[in-house]
Amino acid sequence: MSIGISTANFIFTMISALTIYIFLNLTFDIKLKIQRIACFVIAFSITNTYISYLLSLVDIDSNFYRIFKTLLLFALSILIIKYTLKISFKYTILSFCIMGIGLGVGNAVCVLFFSLFNFSNTVNQAQSNTYIYIIYNILIYSTMLLFVLLSILAFKRHKLTTSTIYSMVSLLFLTICAYIGVYFFQKNFNLSSFVIMLIISTVFCLFTYWYILKVNENDKQKAEIKQQKFYNKSLGMALQDLRHYKHDQFNHLTVINSMLKMGKYDDASLYMDEIIATTLSLTNTAIFNIQNAGLFGIISSKMDNADKLGVNFDLQVIGVIDSIENIKISELCEIIGIYLDNSIEAAQLCDEKNIEMTVSNTNSEIDITIINNCINKPNMGQIKQDGYSTKGESRGHGLSIVENLLNKYNNILNVTRFDNNKMQFIQTLKIKKGI
Repeated sequence: MSIGISTANFIFTMISALTIYIFLNLTFDIKLKIQRIACFVIAFSITNTYISYLLSLVDIDSNFYRIFKTLLLFALSILIIKYTLKISFKYTILSFCIMGIGLGVGNAVCVLFFSLFNFSNTVNQAQSNTYIYIIYNILIYSTMLLFVLLSILAFKRHKLTTSTIYSMVSLLFLTICAYIGVYFFQKNFNLSSFVIMLIISTVFCLFTYWYILKVNENDKQKAEIKQQKFYNKSLGMALQDLRHYKHDQFNHLTVINSMLKMGKYDDASLYMDEIIATTLSLTNTAIFNIQNAGLFGIISSKMDNADKLGVNFDLQVIGVIDSIENIKISELCEIIGIYLDNSIEAAQLCDEKNIEMTVSNTNSEIDITIINNCINKPNMGQIKQDGYSTKGESRGHGLSIVENLLNKYNNILNVTRFDNNKMQFIQTLKIKKGI
């Protein structure tokens, strides 16, 4: 392999690596630091360029060895994506397969194009002529980029998931077949065989795409059912609180009525003063501006819990909070629940056991801010790490769970800070509308 072809091959492999990251970024909003991206691109390019070259120096002319070399590079690429980008295997396999299938399609299209126009020698010359090699790969990578772009649009439009084993295995199978098939077609192209393989591959791809759409539709239906159950549960909690309040008020009125009948007017007056004081401390009318059943239920239950533990909970609601766009209400309530649980636990340890929560609805966003007193300043650099806690072992998973939930949304800004002067921990969520 000449220096020119080797250099061009390295550059095109870098394009493959960048394509993988672009797919992850645009499809799943995975954002990484430039240093990590550079590390991934270099490691991926070196592996697929120079290790491939070293393997080609082995003087073994057998189809089995060629398949082995393909599978080895395939496995190494998967591991590099996984451990340099530090993403899940699901995203690793998906991103590599989309890029790999795109390269397979690009190679097939180029081989077919050159063969149909009697340029079969051009394919062979590409391995020894730098200019032909560059032109050949420009066509391949243009096709690959078009394929990846269409894949991104498909994922965005249908909000596809790849949670099923079948979909992942299908993508792996297609990618491996594309890599192996391209090699043999480049060596010995046969139009009839190519057409047969093209028809089979197309049918398989269409069936896989249809299957993923059906699975995705079923997943959406399950999510809607889960959401509805969550709403019903939240509404049930609110109604139960209302029934308890009604029952308590009925009992109070019965006691007052009995005192009045017995002529104990002073006792009745004192009893009413106690009821009024208790009611004022428990009743926060601001919560009735939260008309979203899920959010109302979780905040109401945490306020009751705070009161039982002797923690003052001040809630302010600006505007009416009804529907909340662009986030699953069950996940938002899980986030708010974790925030409030942490705030209540921290406030309990302080002399002034206070929590302030503000929920505001503007034209552009919904802001949720939770402030609680702290006895000690937490390590702000580690609070979102799984397992970090100042409360002992087997704790510290809450904020890590929140971070994983928020990573799925690009319309939510999460800000966590500590006020050293007031010794207060402040958590803010800004949920953008219309994104």
